[in-house]
Amino acid sequence: MPNIEMHGVRGEAAARNLRNLIFETIREKCGEVVVSEIVITRIPDECVDVALRPQPFLRVIAPVADKEKISKIIQCLKLLKIDIEVLTIDNFIPALH
Repeated sequence: MPNIEMHGVRGEAAARNLRNLIFETIREKCGEVVVSEIVITRIPDECVDVALRPQPFLRVIAPVADKEKISKIIQCLKLLKIDIEVLTIDNFIPALH
């Protein structure tokens, strides 16, 4: 399950708008199957450069086995013109339902 973290996005409205845009873009460009497996997490932090200018970014966290899916998601996220960091993990273990 890929997790897209939003870092340095200031304000609830801006975070909500970006979250909706991420879901819409991935749904449109990658399809419903891909978007249905994604979760988005807002990290309420401050990301600034040395001049204290905001530098928000997205961090995509997903299992290394999902390499093809990660690549599709990255291509979609690039359309949003925001910095992207990719972190691969060894595995994701879903909760038993």
